[in-house]
Amino acid sequence: MSDLLTNWGYSIENTASLPDLMTVAEFNTLTGNKFVNDTRVSSLLASAQTSIRNFCGWHLFPELPCKLEADSVNVSRCVQVPSRFVTAVSSVSINGESVLDYHSKTNGLVFLDGSVLGRSWNDVVVKFNSGLGASQMGAIKEILAGRIANALTNSYGVQSESAGGVSITYSLNWASNASASSITDPLIAALAPYRVQEV
Repeated sequence: MSDLLTNWGYSIENTASLPDLMTVAEFNTLTGNKFVNDTRVSSLLASAQTSIRNFCGWHLFPELPCKLEADSVNVSRCVQVPSRFVTAVSSVSINGESVLDYHSKTNGLVFLDGSVLGRSWNDVVVKFNSGLGASQMGAIKEILAGRIANALTNSYGVQSESAGGVSITYSLNWASNASASSITDPLIAALAPYRVQEV
């Protein structure tokens, strides 16, 4: 099986496609089966999770073996792996040579130490494991379920409604609120802990 090249500048090894952050069945459970017969759930789930992954700047889930290939590294001798949850770095190579003198942090920073200082290098490959485990996905699933439920219950394109003596006028920003893929201010705050630095 070949590697999957992601939108975030790294490959996921031996993977054909990324699994959903949340399944339709999980969405139905989280929402008490309120939308179980709504055929839009699957497509809204797909767009919402793509939007969240792109905002965060990495795949988020599950934990997978990954590979970053960089043409050059800045003078600080520090490589930022696109992830907020690196569980292990298995290897680093520079210009095809293995490097043993490095250390890493879970926030995706890989520091290249003493033996590489002063060397000329343009081709850096970092192999690492990254991703949230199933037990860490609760908050992400709640965020997804909220976005999708909001999109399902919003009145797309309707600016006002009236019945009898009661009238409701919707905000003109209905489109951004109704879209499952929109990244609103509350969503930005909720996703901040999962976002790669400088994305």
